[in-house]
Amino acid sequence: MTIYPNQEGLNRALNIYRTYMRSFIVFHLKKIQGQNVEDVVIDSVGDKRAEEICNKLIVSDLDIKSIIDIDDFPLLVRANWKFTFKIPLNDNRNFQNQLWLIKTCRDQSWAHPPEGDAEPEGTRAHLFLIADVLDKINTDARDEIKKIRNQLFADEVEEHPAEAENADLKKRLEVISDKLEAEKEKNAKSEKYFQDVQDQLKTAKVKQIANEKNLKATVNQLKALESENIQLKKRIVEAGRQQTTGPMQQPDNFTKLQTKTQVSKPPRGETETQRRYRNFFQRLVDELREVHQFTRAKATTRSNWYSFSSGHRGFTYCVKFRRGPQVTVYVMIDESDNPDTLALFDSLKNKKDAITETFGGTFEWQRNAEKKRSRILFVRDRYVDWDTGDMDVIHKWCVKHLLKLKEVFDPKIRQALREVEDR
Repeated sequence: MTIYPNQEGLNRALNIYRTYMRSFIVFHLKKIQGQNVEDVVIDSVGDKRAEEICNKLIVSDLDIKSIIDIDDFPLLVRANWKFTFKIPLNDNRNFQNQLWLIKTCRDQSWAHPPEGDAEPEGTRAHLFLIADVLDKINTDARDEIKKIRNQLFADEVEEHPAEAENADLKKRLEVISDKLEAEKEKNAKSEKYFQDVQDQLKTAKVKQIANEKNLKATVNQLKALESENIQLKKRIVEAGRQQTTGPMQQPDNFTKLQTKTQVSKPPRGETETQRRYRNFFQRLVDELREVHQFTRAKATTRSNWYSFSSGHRGFTYCVKFRRGPQVTVYVMIDESDNPDTLALFDSLKNKKDAITETFGGTFEWQRNAEKKRSRILFVRDRYVDWDTGDMDVIHKWCVKHLLKLKEVFDPKIRQALREVEDR
């Protein structure tokens, strides 16, 4: 006979819940087109947890289903509710609340373990909650939880089956109600805080729009002057050419680039998202190659990221559409190409202030403690809208900041390589 039957029964129930929820979540996340399960999971959880998951995938043989846990379930379901979990769960949003409650109950039992066995009423309520969740995804799993509950409280059920069941339900509802009230109070405070932040963002956005209008007017004036200057130079050159060899027309870089980009044909079985990424990166690669001599690459990709050689072993310059979506340009330091990844990252970070000032923007410095990959990211602070003319703006933003990234980091990378080599 076990010493603490309630606690051990609850632990068994949580293990069953963990096993079936892992299978349920991964099964449905695999249905998302254009993304693999690992990327969806990493984008759905917080930055710290995302880093933990990446490290486990890199250094262990575990797959993503074995890594996600009870803490992750509510975040994964909430982040992917609309297009993944809403239909199979019949739009029952209470399911999300139940996942949070199971996590909360588990956390409380860990944070404040009882001196003896777990309290019966709380155990009974927790088991009812787990059974109710599993009833929506797998009835066999639900029956396993009911079996544990009946074993723990068999005497009460045999002696007064109806009264025991009603008492269980009442206590369960009371516990859940108390927890929901506590969560509502927390949510109310969070909502007020976020509302204040949104008000501040709106004010800042109004100022930003006004500044952008002024900047746009100035840029248009400069473009007009540049255009007049270019036309004048062309007329001077053409006049000189006609005096010697006669008139001759040469296609400019833009015409060449347009001609090359237009011949791209979509591969078979391509999704709409993949088509958008392919067209975007093809145009970006072509301009960087033909106009700016930034790369020699010609092939494009259907993924949400693209990397360019930096000319330094272990370093690449990258563009990626993050979840949101947001677009970012960044420096990647990869240990597979350079074993001194962390030392090089630290050397660059020591120059953080100078890099930030020269670049004119703030970076995210992501140091990978497992010595695999580290990144230095510059993120565009506005979300991407594929359905508007926003992509021309995104294209110009990527060109501008990739060129700036190379200009600022090339000398710093060479300096960091010398410093690490001299140690």
